[in-house]
Amino acid sequence: MNRRITAWRLVCRVLSPDADDATISQLSIDIQRFEPFWPHVLGFTDAHLVTAAFWAALIRKGVLTNIPNEPQQYMSSLYQLNARRNGSLSTQLEEAIRVLNGCGIVPVLLKGAAYLKEGIYRDPAARIFSDLDLLIREAEIPMALETLNGIGYRANEEGLDYYTEHRHVPPIFRPGDYGAIELHRRCVRRNLEHVLQHEAVWESSVEKNREGMQYRVLSPTHMVMLSFLHSHIIDRFGETFTIGLRPIQDLLALDTAYGRLIDWDEIHAQLNERGLRKRLQEYLLIANRLIGFRASPSRFGGREWAHYGLSVARIRWPKIEKLTNRLLVRQRS
Repeated sequence: MNRRITAWRLVCRVLSPDADDATISQLSIDIQRFEPFWPHVLGFTDAHLVTAAFWAALIRKGVLTNIPNEPQQYMSSLYQLNARRNGSLSTQLEEAIRVLNGCGIVPVLLKGAAYLKEGIYRDPAARIFSDLDLLIREAEIPMALETLNGIGYRANEEGLDYYTEHRHVPPIFRPGDYGAIELHRRCVRRNLEHVLQHEAVWESSVEKNREGMQYRVLSPTHMVMLSFLHSHIIDRFGETFTIGLRPIQDLLALDTAYGRLIDWDEIHAQLNERGLRKRLQEYLLIANRLIGFRASPSRFGGREWAHYGLSVARIRWPKIEKLTNRLLVRQRS
């Protein structure tokens, strides 16, 4: 029995929304037999930044009883730490919104910042956030930076030239805070702007006025597109045959939060027109196989199944991962 793939399948089954009695009963039985696999299980959840979500799912499904004490204590501690961290990030985000509003700027919250503020995850401690992404009109960025500098944020002076044409300006940090703030000129890198157009994003975003704060969030359709583009294209998960658990969790959370407000026909049409439909199909097949995601009407062909098979092979056998990495390096050279 391959311990890596056995552990991987357990992680996916726990994270899946399936929670009928038969599924829970079988999962509980299997967990009793999986004691030797816990180092691999936690290796996957940590690497994919889903340990907090995994712990929350174990509690929700009521299957903690047969998990050894040491993994329980580790996951519980990480979950509690992330709950405190996300509370601090939420306070940090609200402060940034308020000071930007004070100089007439209404930011668009992107990715994790939007999930955090809009409560996309039902359990606010289940998602691990790394930074706070805010989309600002380019003409307003100097004022936004000056305003945030006024409350203690500074950029790292190293590598500033790299960000001249980047989708966001250099990340800014403040001592004592958990996350950096990234002020974006664009949602995506320049060669993907034809997919998620800057003006279209602004026009379809929705303004919120809550607790004395003004901010905007992307439409549900654009949220899903941005999540897909960021993980599968920008972070090269598709190109490297990498399965990312956190993006799939984000997809599930967005579907749970917005449901029919997500226009899947529009997403397919836009990405098909711009030559990315095959990549989308890869992404959706992975979501289907991992968590049973079926919200998008899709038919999968041999290409998508082959991509999925190689992606799973990378998980099962590290040698396959090394081989595909070498092939990608050769293709780029």
